[in-house]
Amino acid sequence: HAVTAHYCSRTCYYAGWTPKHDTDIEVAVRAALDAIPIAYEPQHPVNGFRVDFFLPAFHIALEVDGSYWHGLPGRAEHDAKRDACLLSLGIKPVHITDREIAEAIALTALIQAKLAIGS
Repeated sequence: HAVTAHYCSRTCYYAGWTPKHDTDIEVAVRAALDAIPIAYEPQHPVNGFRVDFFLPAFHIALEVDGSYWHGLPGRAEHDAKRDACLLSLGIKPVHITDREIAEAIALTALIQAKLAIGS
């Protein structure tokens, strides 16, 4: 989806972020995190990168990977750099794909299993 708003910088762009900019799968994951409940920070900046959901109590960056976006040329390299940066800071990257979300019987159970946390 094209962003129609114009910003003077990335900082201003992300300062204007609201949940309405979430993808459908991010909305689903947000609802599941709220249902667990788990404290998270959406679109959290980390050393020039942005993670979909940062879970500070667990030092986890939860990334929701849509197959279209993450299948684009150069995206795998960017994701690998972000994951290496996160690991160097003691933050564990955890990825959930749109396919896993679509096939999940219970999204909260999938997320808990991926995060390796109890209910």
